[in-house]
Amino acid sequence: MDHSTSSLITSETSPTQHAMVIIWGHFARTIGLLERLGQVPIAQKTVLRAPHEKLVELLLGLLTGIEYLTDLSEGAAPLVQDAEVAAAWKLRRMADASGVSRTLGACDEQTVQVLESQLDAVGQPFLARAVSDLRQRNVPLVLDADLTGRPVS
Repeated sequence: MDHSTSSLITSETSPTQHAMVIIWGHFARTIGLLERLGQVPIAQKTVLRAPHEKLVELLLGLLTGIEYLTDLSEGAAPLVQDAEVAAAWKLRRMADASGVSRTLGACDEQTVQVLESQLDAVGQPFLARAVSDLRQRNVPLVLDADLTGRPVS
């Protein structure tokens, strides 16, 4: 039996166009990111989705490179329709962009402070390991805060 074409997965036959985000979802669960995001206080009630789940959805959008919040629902490959991504990130289903927007509107200074501390707690061990590795190899650390992807000048 010739498997060369029968098992070939293409963008037309794949159940998702966001495979890397699925991998990141499994990684996020492994490092405890989802539990930490669940501790972020947001003054909003849960109807169909908890407020922290909509923060996760915003993170997913950022990871996939959305330009506008509406891209979550209306982009070329809308995340809200990707059941594989939702499952990897332990989301029952995703909210549309307007639901995420309302959650962001409910965030206050305390929300931001707790979110920052939770993200720092998850990221710090990785940063410490990377800096230690650079020091051991006597390689300079270059910080590039430009999120556009342009090279440092």
